[in-house]
Amino acid sequence: MASNPAPNGRTRREDLQNSIHGDLSEETSSEPLDAGALFVLKSKGSWLHCGYHLTTSIVAPALLSLPLAVAQLGWAAGVLILLVAGAVTFYSYTLLSLVLEQHALLGHRLLRFRDMAHHVLGPHWGRYYIGPLQFSLCFTAVVAGTLLAGQSMKVYLQPTNEVLEGLFADPKKEQYSARNVIPRMIFRSIVVAVGTIIAAMLPFFGDIIAVVGAFGFLPLDFVVPSVMYNITFRPSTKDFVFWINTMIATVSSILTVLGCIATVRQLTMDAKTYKLFANL
Repeated sequence: MASNPAPNGRTRREDLQNSIHGDLSEETSSEPLDAGALFVLKSKGSWLHCGYHLTTSIVAPALLSLPLAVAQLGWAAGVLILLVAGAVTFYSYTLLSLVLEQHALLGHRLLRFRDMAHHVLGPHWGRYYIGPLQFSLCFTAVVAGTLLAGQSMKVYLQPTNEVLEGLFADPKKEQYSARNVIPRMIFRSIVVAVGTIIAAMLPFFGDIIAVVGAFGFLPLDFVVPSVMYNITFRPSTKDFVFWINTMIATVSSILTVLGCIATVRQLTMDAKTYKLFANL
């Protein structure tokens, strides 16, 4: 029997969301303030801001490897693999959005990727796997952005900035007060300086990006979303979505292992011919 609609045209889902948001506001008020989430993760932008950041993220160092990949595969196979990867990426992040929505409805608003891993997979997965992988990927992108005139620093530094704010900012002070601005300038400058030094020091940084990409991008983009969805919703083994997710996670894990082997081998070979701070 169909349930009766809520008064004033509202649905039961909206009522549930409203009640959860109220519980979250009460719950948040009793928890210690998180400067990282308060200052860095706040969302006040429009869809134009979102589109800009997505564009600058996509048009990033990783895109420069696309011509080589297509050249090695050929036009037919290259375009086919690109379309398949795009479809799987869209599917994976649809799974992530469903997982986020489900946990929000249950009263857990997860702001960070590592928060999702902590809550869904367990605390050790968030702290010792997802977190380090994400920071490694973002920092190598910062170094590569330095090599490309800093075009993609603003977006990939966000996870690092969020952690720095959580460690050194005072959430009880204004975001742009001297107490928060001075540490922000110091530590963000240090991160950019370290990235610049590493970029100048390692002329074969493309190989390092390949290693981190093989070890990080495939698991984070394809394996983890499928696993999180299966753990959160627990679909039956008879369901099509269960086997699709399992197949994506399995194939991506195999490609991760093969990619790591190939890139480490290439890095070892190139390291014999390069010197630190070499002028290429």
